[in-house]
Amino acid sequence: MTRLKYNGDPKNDCWDIGSFTITKEMMFPNKSSLEWVASNLDRLSEEKFNNIVVPDFSYTIAENILSLKMDYIPGKYIHTIHHYNVIYDELVERDSEYSMAEYKPQNFIVKDDRVYLIDLDQWVPIRVDQRKKIWEDTYKIFAPIIR
Repeated sequence: MTRLKYNGDPKNDCWDIGSFTITKEMMFPNKSSLEWVASNLDRLSEEKFNNIVVPDFSYTIAENILSLKMDYIPGKYIHTIHHYNVIYDELVERDSEYSMAEYKPQNFIVKDDRVYLIDLDQWVPIRVDQRKKIWEDTYKIFAPIIR
C-alpha cells in the first residue's frame, strides 16, 4: 500500500491513500492499427513470466481511440545489473514470437526487487535477432557487460 506523508499532527503522520491507476489514450489512423495493438494487449494478458510482472490493466475502444488503464507502480527505473539481466533473460532471449519492442530503462519499474513492465503497448511480435539488435543499440558498449 502506498503511504503519503502528512506534515501535520505527529501522532498521525501518514494517510493510507490506496492505489492509483494511469490511463494512456492512443489515437490510431485506422481500425486495423488499433485492432493490432488491442490484439497484442490481449496476448500480453495471457503471458506468464518468472521475474517480470505485468501490472493489472484493461483497455476500452471508442472509435479510433484505445484507452489503456493500468495500475500505477511506485518504484524506480531499473538500476542494477541483476534487473537488466532479468529483462534480457525473460524478454530478449524469450522463446516466443512476442516480446517488448523497446528495452529502455524508462519502460520498466523495480518495486520490491521485481521488474514491472510499464509501457504495455510495446508488446509486439518480434524475432529474437531483432530483440538482440535493439538491446545492443540501446545499451551500446554496456550490452555485453549486462548480458
